[in-house]
Amino acid sequence: MKKKIDIIICVHNALEDVKKCIYSVQVNTECEYGLIIVDDGSQQETKEFLISISKKNSNIILLRNEEGHGYTVAVNTGIRNSTAQYVVLLNSDAEVTSGWLEKLMSAFKVDEKMGVVGPISNIASWQSVPRVIGMDSDWFHNELPKGISLERYSELIKKYIHHELIDVPLLNGFCMMVRREVFDKVGVFDEKNFPKGYGEENDFNIRAGKAGFHLAVISDCYIRHAQSKSYSDEVRLKLCKESDRKICFIHGESWIEYLVHQMRFNLEMQGVRSRINYMVERESYIEEGKKLWKNKKLLILFVTDVLTEEGKVILQQAEKMREMGLQVTLYNISANKAGFQKSYSEVRIPGIYGSVRDDFEEYVHFFDAVCTTFNGVMQYGYRHEWLVSRNCDREPLTIEPNVDIDFFYPKKKKKDGILRILANLKSGTDRKSTEMTLKIMQEIKEKYKKRVEITIFTFDVGQNREPCGKDIFRFENVEQWSLKRKENRRLLQESDIFVDFSVSHTVKVTAMEAMACGCAVIIMGESCPNGLFMNERNCILIDSHKEEICKDALERMLEDDRLREAAAFHAVKDVCVYYPEKPIYNFLKAMFGGNANMISKRRDVSQEKKVQQLNSIFPTVLVRLISNCKELYIYGAGNYARSYANFIIEENIEFTGFVVTAYKDNPCTLFGKRVYLIEDINVEGKDKSYVGFIVAMIPQKGKSVADILKKMGYQNIYIHGISN
Repeated sequence: MKKKIDIIICVHNALEDVKKCIYSVQVNTECEYGLIIVDDGSQQETKEFLISISKKNSNIILLRNEEGHGYTVAVNTGIRNSTAQYVVLLNSDAEVTSGWLEKLMSAFKVDEKMGVVGPISNIASWQSVPRVIGMDSDWFHNELPKGISLERYSELIKKYIHHELIDVPLLNGFCMMVRREVFDKVGVFDEKNFPKGYGEENDFNIRAGKAGFHLAVISDCYIRHAQSKSYSDEVRLKLCKESDRKICFIHGESWIEYLVHQMRFNLEMQGVRSRINYMVERESYIEEGKKLWKNKKLLILFVTDVLTEEGKVILQQAEKMREMGLQVTLYNISANKAGFQKSYSEVRIPGIYGSVRDDFEEYVHFFDAVCTTFNGVMQYGYRHEWLVSRNCDREPLTIEPNVDIDFFYPKKKKKDGILRILANLKSGTDRKSTEMTLKIMQEIKEKYKKRVEITIFTFDVGQNREPCGKDIFRFENVEQWSLKRKENRRLLQESDIFVDFSVSHTVKVTAMEAMACGCAVIIMGESCPNGLFMNERNCILIDSHKEEICKDALERMLEDDRLREAAAFHAVKDVCVYYPEKPIYNFLKAMFGGNANMISKRRDVSQEKKVQQLNSIFPTVLVRLISNCKELYIYGAGNYARSYANFIIEENIEFTGFVVTAYKDNPCTLFGKRVYLIEDINVEGKDKSYVGFIVAMIPQKGKSVADILKKMGYQNIYIHGISN
């Protein structure tokens, strides 16, 4: 009987890694499999170990080359000796985790055209999580967080990351599962052009894609990768450069650039990376909350019978409190019962219905704390601020803006040449902006015709309530804010651009959800939480009182592909900082007391710890510059400069802005920071010892810029790509 799955492991020395790899496969693989080990000329110690383990395990086949022929020849030897329907190519420096093979196999069960799949990893080019590229422009080596085992890390990924098949054009060769038909149709790996590996998998992936097979990353399958113990870093980098040259020659440089662009700006992978970046921190808040407040009883006065943005946020926060071990109960008035149960049909939190005064006062005594939503009548839409009622003399506590990043996440957008606009209306609350939004959408529809698809997103469809009235039905797609959250998520995930021209000053919850789903957002600047909405980085901020400005912003987003793509890409990452666990923890701490020493990526740490943290990421000279300079500028506005800005923002480092020689072809702002001319910085009398520059350009040009800065009296200069 033909085997269904063979796992092929090619070995060339690095015995300790090999032992970990084989052991992890044996322990974490539940389904039946065969193991083919190809020993490519390993030294005696490794050779003897492989002989020994193959004799002890009947499902292991050992093949050996007395002399090393290189990875590509070795893996092809394994493939030719396998008859299985599915073949897994696994590097000998990989460690698999529980359920790994079943997760990879799931892709083939749902897509008959699926040809090749791979996992996420700590270092696997574009499949790396949570970081991809380091400051040295090489792939970033992500270490496990301190105190977290590989298996625990994998469990957290299973909890916080949805199981999705992420379509990609390329996969890293350290672990690939391949359908047998792919080898039958396109052949094995190219031994002639890539004898030692590095590039052979890209060539194979491209050939598989051209043959009509699908490729995918399994979003919740995590496999650890030690990376290239068989080669030194110097040899590895040399092989990579040579393979890049060959792959461009074979398939065309422009096509390779297109594929790399697809990998680099993959919204779904960006969503996975960003959520993994915060999952350990989020879990620490939950676990600490359980230790401090488990079984505490909390009553929330939640008087409403209609669905609102603020209402769903409050309920989301209440669910997080339950996850921290609290016993949460909602209190609503009896007259609202039917409307509340219809509007919030998915709510699992127990509720009590009664009168506002007599019944409520009676129930209060059974709870450790009581809190109420602010303002009088919720159906008119008020801010989601909660008043701590345990001690009436306390000031109300404002919950930080947050978004349910577990529920709202990006999925693949349609690639049919149509841009999908989702226009959010605050019907019944903002007549002027509603009329303006409908007018702009009509003009956009007439101008762009079939190039756009416009959906109006509102509460009041079918009720014919002003100010929407009949005008709203001029559009083919009119969606009422669904009573089912999954429908709202689907709309956001399918949309390319989200616009909200309302002048309301409430926190834009739906806009944050749109960012989490990978939309490019246009929104009123005055209503945005500090730090999240950054103009020209992850959104466009506008003055919603001016129709011309609103329309121009939307046309820019439609016509500028790079702006739209970058806004969505950065939005998916930036919004994850606003996960809900931290504000919930702080809210409970204010009510009940508790440990104040929780550390998060949004909290300042001591200077000494900050320097230690940065030393693990940045070169020493750059860390010294960051730590000592009161004013820090990034010189440049190109790709290098944007990469440095990304790293710096991610590490919560403040910098003053960007510097350029001339405004020509450069924006006025980047990442929400001003772009200065160099002469604007050179102010007479300034203490230049406190001013630092990161010159983010190619080294040759960077040296010239550094010489100019030195002549102007500046000494704190770091040049990208040069050992300073």
